Amino acid sequence: MIVAAVGALRCSGIAVAKEPIVNQAAPDFQVTTIYGHKLSLADFKGQVLVLNFWATWCVPCKKELPMMDAYYRLQQHAGLRILAVTTEDSLPLSQLKPLLRC
Repeated sequence: MIVAAVGALRCSGIAVAKEPIVNQAAPDFQVTTIYGHKLSLADFKGQVLVLNFWATWCVPCKKELPMMDAYYRLQQHAGLRILAVTTEDSLPLSQLKPLLRC
């Protein structure tokens, strides 16, 4: 997903538990891609999903995106999907898209 399959997402409210929840279904979420598509957890049933929360001002975050993209390209055949989630006000979409090579 990251950079190719799905694209970067703007977060629209994902609650984070204080403690990890083991052996239970992940909580549902909804995000909107930079292309306006709405996605939820159900869209990824049967796939391995990585949610990568990042910030445009975070240098290490921007450096890890190409690495995650390379890993996605190697593992997409096995059902791997990666959503790069950032805040709605991080950057204008015209500046965000080149960062993600979508």
